[in-house]
Amino acid sequence: MRYLWIAVAAGLELSIMSAAAQEQRYTLLEREIEYLMEIWPGDYDNREQLQFDFDVGKRTLEDGAHLRVHSQIRRVDLPAIGKYVLYVEEYRDNDPATIFRQRLYEISPDAEEKAIRVRLHFFKDGKKWLGAHDDPQKLSGLTAATRLRWMDATYS
Repeated sequence: MRYLWIAVAAGLELSIMSAAAQEQRYTLLEREIEYLMEIWPGDYDNREQLQFDFDVGKRTLEDGAHLRVHSQIRRVDLPAIGKYVLYVEEYRDNDPATIFRQRLYEISPDAEEKAIRVRLHFFKDGKKWLGAHDDPQKLSGLTAATRLRWMDATYS
């Protein structure tokens, strides 16, 4: 019986060590990015922002009021672009036919700066990729040469 308990204890210790090793396969920044990739995708609307604008007297664009914007964000598998990539499609005025912005967000760790970088990729031909938030396969042929330009943003 004593040997059985020793074997069980040794097995539990190995399980714990194995779980700890798996947990440490990411750097802290990569773990943060993994978390972002879980919570960021979704459908967003700035209706509350518009209500706040109205409440503080911003009734027109000239007054500083915002446009109504819907954002549709999906994680996509595009190794040619990066390990962590989001597709973003946005429309205005509560009308899905009025797409005004499409982007790829390439998210990566910057160990030297201890920061998370977001590179925004702009499409050369946005119409070709419309609706990719509902059909990510549309993006399957996308390569780095397909994008128009990019811009970096750093969050630390």
